[in-house]
Parts: sequence; structure tokens; C-alpha cells
Amino acid sequence: GPVAGFGIPLDLSDGPKSRKSPAGETRGRGGWLWPSPAPACLAPRAPREKPAATDNIKTVQTSLFSLVKDFFCRSFSAEEMQSLLSYVAAAQDEQQVCGALEVIHSLLKGSPAQEQLFAFLFEPGSVEVLFSLLVQKKFSDEVRERVFKILYKMLKYEKVPERSKNRLKLKDIGYQGLIACLSDIPTSMLLFRCLSEQVLGTDPPNYKDLVAVVYLSHRAELTVRLDICRK
Repeated sequence: GPVAGFGIPLDLSDGPKSRKSPAGETRGRGGWLWPSPAPACLAPRAPREKPAATDNIKTVQTSLFSLVKDFFCRSFSAEEMQSLLSYVAAAQDEQQVCGALEVIHSLLKGSPAQEQLFAFLFEPGSVEVLFSLLVQKKFSDEVRERVFKILYKMLKYEKVPERSKNRLKLKDIGYQGLIACLSDIPTSMLLFRCLSEQVLGTDPPNYKDLVAVVYLSHRAELTVRLDICRK
């Protein structure tokens, strides 16, 4: 019956928690009938958006990588650099990988630890980690571009004998092996240019490797093929 003081019938029957009555009223929780539309406190609420913390995360990451760079500039340690390289190999987040690669590249451009870092990267296992990043589908060309910048710096470094660059030049498997591993990677203009610069950067250039890079164009867009022809 009517609730004293309100004159609103109370329906305790089991049924949908919210439905329209014949009189155009909205039945809320517990069977209360409210004039349509229902009060805002009973209206369905849109899911709240999560705070946009992306910028804050990027700021924190940038600060951390800046600290890492300063640490290596002050006191280079092969063990610590191995930890950073292992982190790059295991990280799943592209921005974190880019940040770590940017630290390595900036140290190679000019820092007190430059020569020690070059010597470390030419050790067995380091170049392989960098090449492994090129063939991972989860990463975009942004990661590959940073990897090639490091590889090109190493290729042009003159304070190591040429035989130490054999792994860097893929003497064992050739660029044919690398191209085969790139079969699932979209062929972009940036990828081709980085590969061709790496091949043509050797002295003398290995034209067999260049042909392997050209072969990659068979599944590329027309604009990429035209760029290859101009090269």
C-alpha cells in the first residue's frame, strides 16, 4: 500500500530492478516508483575514466634513464651495462626499450665512457641482442631505427680491428639470414634505408648483402620499390 507521508506505492515483488511503469514512471531498486526521469542518484552512471597518467609515466621514465646515463658517465661498469642490455632484451614495453637504446646511443656519441662502451658492445653476445630486436614483431620502426643508429656507430668506429666487426657485418649468416627473419615485419621505407646504409657503410661494400636487401622489396609498397631503384 501507499507509504505514509509519500503516497507512493511500494512493490516488493521480485522483478527487474529498474523498469518503466505504465504511467511512465521509473521503478528503482526496492520497487520504488519515481516520476520519469529517475533522480540522478539512481540513474545509471557512466564508467569513470581512469586518470590520464601516461604523461606522468613518460616523465618518470625519462628522468630514470637520464639518471642511468649520468651513472655510466661517472663510472662505467661492464656488469651494469650488461644488466641494461639484458633489460632491453627482456622488456616488453616499446617506450622503455627506446629509452634504454637512447641511453646507449647518447653514450656512444660522446661521453667519458665512450671507448669502454664500444669495447663492451664488440664483445660476443652484445651485437646479437641488438639484432634480435630488429626481428620482433611487437616493436615498431621506432625501435629498429634506434638499433640501426647504434649498429652504424659501431660500424664506423675505427679503434677496433676490422675482424672484430665480423659479427656486426653478419659474416657468418650474411644479410640473407637476417632478411629471412624479417619476413613477418612490415617493409617500410625506414627499414630499407637503414638496412642499405648498414650494408653500404662497410668498406668495401658487400654487394651480395645489398642484393639481399633489394630482395626484401618484393613485398614492399611501390614507393619503397622506387626508392630502392634510386639507391
